[in-house]
Amino acid sequence: MIDRAKWKWFGSPAHFICADRCRFHLATEIGKHIISTVGDFYRKPDDTEPEEIGCDRKFETYVFLKIKGRCGCGCGIPKFDTCEVDSLPANDRDTANRNHMKLCRKYAAAK
Repeated sequence: MIDRAKWKWFGSPAHFICADRCRFHLATEIGKHIISTVGDFYRKPDDTEPEEIGCDRKFETYVFLKIKGRCGCGCGIPKFDTCEVDSLPANDRDTANRNHMKLCRKYAAAK
């Protein structure tokens, strides 16, 4: 089990090409995994309603495997393999938060 004190939290989104338009994002490094949640996606800044980020979901949490190095943008997030190893969908912030923590706990317990 990877102790929660060793989890690394980031204030930047870790996946989704339009993440700069998401008003919700969590990214956590746990051992050899990156858990990333994004959502609350607005295509244009003046839009009043968020759009789906994927099929039938407004939020998504993905788990990726870390690879050597850090992101080149300066956010500090490790580079990761873009093939996800796990995921959970959500349609509200509470569920997105729960999904993120659920997958954090799952991969903290993985050996």
